[in-house]
Amino acid sequence: MSSLDTSRGLRFEGMFQGCSSLTSLNASGLDVSNASHMENMFQGCTSLTTLDLSSFASTRCSYFQNMFADCSSLKTLDLSNLGTGAAVNMTDMFASCSSLEHIRLGNQFSFAGSGSNTLTLLPSATVNGHADWFSSTTQSWMSADEIARSQNKIYAVYAKYPVAYEADPNPSTPVNPGDVTASGMWGSCAWTLDSAGTLIVSSGSGERLDEQDSAPWSNVADSIKHVRFEGRVVAPIVVCGLFRNCSNLESIDLDGLDTSGTEVMSWFFYGCSSLASIDLSPLNTSRLINTNNMFTGCRSLKSLDLSPLDTPRLIQMDEMFQECSNLESIDFTGFDTSNVTKMGYLFYGCSSLKYVDLSPLDMSRNTSLAEMFAHCTSLVSVGLKGLNTSNVTAMDGMFNGCTSLSYVDFAGLDTSRVTTFRDMFNGCSSLRAFDASNLNTRSATSMSYMFCGCTALTSLDLSSFNTSNVTDFSNMFRGAENLRSLNVSGWNTARATNMAEMFFACPYVTYFDLTSFNTSNVRDMHGMFRWCTYTQRIDLSSFNTRSCDNMDNMFEGCVRLVRMDVGPAFSFTGSGNTWCVFPDGDTANYYYTDWYSTALGAWVLPADIPASYSNMATTYQKTVETPSIWIPQKSPFSDVPNDQWYSDAVDYIAAKGLISGYGGTDRYGVGDTLTRAQLATILWRYANPNEAMLYDDEQIAQTVNETGMSDVEGYAWYTGAANWAVENGVINGYSGADGKPYAFGPNDPVTFEQLVVILGNLTSNGASQNAPVSVLDRFVDADTVSGWAASSMAWAVSQGLVNGGNGYLNPLENATRERTAMVLSNAFNLGIMK
Repeated sequence: MSSLDTSRGLRFEGMFQGCSSLTSLNASGLDVSNASHMENMFQGCTSLTTLDLSSFASTRCSYFQNMFADCSSLKTLDLSNLGTGAAVNMTDMFASCSSLEHIRLGNQFSFAGSGSNTLTLLPSATVNGHADWFSSTTQSWMSADEIARSQNKIYAVYAKYPVAYEADPNPSTPVNPGDVTASGMWGSCAWTLDSAGTLIVSSGSGERLDEQDSAPWSNVADSIKHVRFEGRVVAPIVVCGLFRNCSNLESIDLDGLDTSGTEVMSWFFYGCSSLASIDLSPLNTSRLINTNNMFTGCRSLKSLDLSPLDTPRLIQMDEMFQECSNLESIDFTGFDTSNVTKMGYLFYGCSSLKYVDLSPLDMSRNTSLAEMFAHCTSLVSVGLKGLNTSNVTAMDGMFNGCTSLSYVDFAGLDTSRVTTFRDMFNGCSSLRAFDASNLNTRSATSMSYMFCGCTALTSLDLSSFNTSNVTDFSNMFRGAENLRSLNVSGWNTARATNMAEMFFACPYVTYFDLTSFNTSNVRDMHGMFRWCTYTQRIDLSSFNTRSCDNMDNMFEGCVRLVRMDVGPAFSFTGSGNTWCVFPDGDTANYYYTDWYSTALGAWVLPADIPASYSNMATTYQKTVETPSIWIPQKSPFSDVPNDQWYSDAVDYIAAKGLISGYGGTDRYGVGDTLTRAQLATILWRYANPNEAMLYDDEQIAQTVNETGMSDVEGYAWYTGAANWAVENGVINGYSGADGKPYAFGPNDPVTFEQLVVILGNLTSNGASQNAPVSVLDRFVDADTVSGWAASSMAWAVSQGLVNGGNGYLNPLENATRERTAMVLSNAFNLGIMK
């Protein structure tokens, strides 16, 4: 059969099956190196007495079941080069080989299976008076079951008679057989893993590993602690995930690994979460084109030097350092990225990275910076000077979740081809300034969530933005709760289709001048100005709503709105139109319930406006005279007089969206005791405003109790807040004698000392647990402060958060809703809460 070229053959199953008269076979010419199936290959060759398969060098085959079944005359069999490391099924491989008395197995052979029905066994028929087998390696008799369960992977001859010790003619790295816990082959490279966790890969050529393939040692990956290469180990052109999920790997010596012909090393160290350092200098990367996810999940890696790498052909490096959560520095000096086209998610989740200088990188061909620094929560600044970004089309989520980032300098960057800025600064809660003049947005189609959650921004001038191609503005400024000045004048929105919740929860923008807006194609405006609680005037005179299908809750929570300018193309259209109404007023305080139409010269009920509107340009206002823009001095709550010590505090906290009236009414609840569930909800709104805002009826119906405390209801209005409070150690619950919490007490009143402790847990970063209690001595009732609350109370006093009244702290009194508002207001004024 030497003339047959079977080097590319994959399936050899049943090749000689049923050749019952075949007595001899020379299979030395068969190349089965790429075989995946050899099941039933010689099954039923009942006259075959000898079979030399020593040339069968296969390490990729998965199916061996019934390979020699019913070869009842077979006496000798040489499988010294047959590898079974990839075996999935070896059931009955030697079934009914009742005459077999001599079999040679190489160091690539192991017995697959585990259960009594699937475990591969040598035949146990009695031959030469022996049912057991004599091992040349152990020099002892072994049952077929013992041989299979020993998972022996070192060279051995098994016979039905005593045989002399026989050394492996092709030895791999010498090891103490008793110290080896696993072994196998990677291509022609033998590998062993010893009891100390050292993986040794010996000289040879490794086989190709595509992204979906498992490394040859993947089943023992979590036992590998150290790696070294002995001799020259030639890596294939594609070697993905070679050390993937070696989660306990502490060190690796890359000397001896020849990567001169390697083009793909993606996922190479993926999940090596214990690896603290890597010396990459031995690697030859001159042909490398793909390093996607190469170091993803290397959570112990603190620094990385890429300067030794020569990468002139590198094209893809997406997610290369993703989730390297302890990475503090990286050196790109000399790192060649001149051909790289994709860098998306490059540092995603590198939460310890404070500064990155990208200026050494050549980005002239790069197209994506998407999510590049997303969730780099310690990132303060980034060096972008001199970067050529002329081909970049995606910057979506570039700084998403960078909670420490205060400023980014885009000077000199070319963003003229960028089509999506979605989520670019989403959650950048420390971003204090933004210079829009350096961003060219002429190609942008999406700005959705671009500044969502930028709670430190107070002023934003985006008048220079070119928005002529933008279709999606949804949630663009959502939760920018301290924004007071917003300039979007001159925007061309002719192609916009989505403005849903665009300004949701921007409470301090008092005037929205949107006169340049063309909304003729906008289909969704739901919640557009929702909870803009201090907004007084919105100019919608240019708005065309005839294409709009959803205007639900468009002005919900705009409790201080006193003027609305609408044009002839504005009408309440689409499904849910009864929910899009102008907000009611409060006749007992500073404005009327109805709206005065300058065109009609009459007062109109808010609920009647959608039904009776007849496409007239008009101004709706709360007074007959044109109102000036002013900050109201009276509370929107009917039970909060304007002249009480708590009035301003209640208004301030309400404007923050932390406390609202009961059940959607205008009653605040002065004098009412605050419950622990209510306090958890208030603080959840502060800590996670976006999550809390989305906690609607649908979310409530899906939220189970995760606190571990049985008195917390699942699927309740406070369940999400309670889960958050317990998970983050804000509210720890009542503890028993064993110190373990057993109850949350959702309906229990909050005492003043509990309020102080809980607020300290949230804001003090541990300082409230260590404050000297001596500062309490000046208070008459200092001794009534509970021991567990004393340090927190001392912290609150030293911070000026608590002053006491007439020398009393009253720690055991129940905290009323107005006193809680005062404490929270003080916390904001003192910078304790941001």
